[in-house]
Amino acid sequence: MKDIARQTFDHLFPSPEELWQRGGAIMLDTVIDEGHIEQVPFFDLEITKVRTLDDEPFITKRGRKLGRSVLHRIDVNGVDHLARAFVPADELRTDHDFTITSGTAWMTTIDGYALDRSRKLVADTHMPLLQVGPPHSSHALPRPLELLRVPRTIREANETSLARTAQTEQLVFAALSSMYDLPRTQVAIGDSRDSNTTAGQYAYMKHYESDIIAFDNKGRCAPEKVNFENLPEFANWLADTTIGGVAVSLCLAKQGQLASLRGSASLNPNFIASSLTGTMRALASGETRRMLDWVPKDARGIDILYGRDDLSHPDIITEAWQGHPNVVVKVVPNGTHASLLHPLAHAGRRKRMVHRAEQFRSNHGDTAAMDWELIHGVVPAPQQSQTLAIKNPPQAV
Repeated sequence: MKDIARQTFDHLFPSPEELWQRGGAIMLDTVIDEGHIEQVPFFDLEITKVRTLDDEPFITKRGRKLGRSVLHRIDVNGVDHLARAFVPADELRTDHDFTITSGTAWMTTIDGYALDRSRKLVADTHMPLLQVGPPHSSHALPRPLELLRVPRTIREANETSLARTAQTEQLVFAALSSMYDLPRTQVAIGDSRDSNTTAGQYAYMKHYESDIIAFDNKGRCAPEKVNFENLPEFANWLADTTIGGVAVSLCLAKQGQLASLRGSASLNPNFIASSLTGTMRALASGETRRMLDWVPKDARGIDILYGRDDLSHPDIITEAWQGHPNVVVKVVPNGTHASLLHPLAHAGRRKRMVHRAEQFRSNHGDTAAMDWELIHGVVPAPQQSQTLAIKNPPQAV
């Protein structure tokens, strides 16, 4: 009986290669570094429809107009995604700007939490920002038709992989950058699911004439394939995340910020079906660890992990970054997966992003001249130890 259960589990949660094959990928030799070539799946993707859903001034809480916030529905190979562009006003733009790019965490939309983090980053940095939602994240169809479309959504979700998502994100980022004349120089941010896809984007950025100069991630998870034997670990993760989520929610409520999470989830049946079939299967496949090998050795970034996030495996991720001297890993020992929502986690990233913006502009876009130790708050030393133990942590960094 146990063997049957294991075989069923492996069928439901296949390997990355099988997911790539389902998506019709062509495996291409891709130069990551000099002498380092990886087989990377490339998908035949095209934007089949673009529709503007909303175009409004971006005004801060203090009433200052910083530019525009434009919401789109973008279909890629017929699959709908919500995407938003924050376009700074002309007087705030310079010749040395980068574009902040982001996706979304699992089971969340580009509204709520993702919208709140984007608005605050744009307000603090005056940099343009692009968000791309997950597959089937549009709310445009009438309610009865949404229910009727669920079987088709599940079939389409069968082709979902983190690699396909990463390529889709770069495709949409390129299209929106052209549409609004935004820089192709990017700083990629991510929390949970979209921290996983940022690594994959490095393999596709040159194909779309973009350049990722840094990443800023929290809660990267599931670096290796989830197996039948890992189910108890998943149960522990769910329990710790639930408890941590309650604690973080109480903190947000105490600071009057709980409303910022409103709209993070969606009751759209196609979004739920896609998240629970396609995206969950991809997250469990082990693609995350595979895509870390697609990141060039000179890449710069920060990975913040949580010690009580059982699906994060900080030891595996830290080891994977060995040989990347400009990547910093910080481990918050008592943090859970939900800690990435903590106000201090938001504040830490905004501080880092402000430093990046100031350094990038003052050094005229010369990344080598930027003070990355100041930006990341720690001297990178991956060959010795990338894990920074934080004493008495406030649940987040």
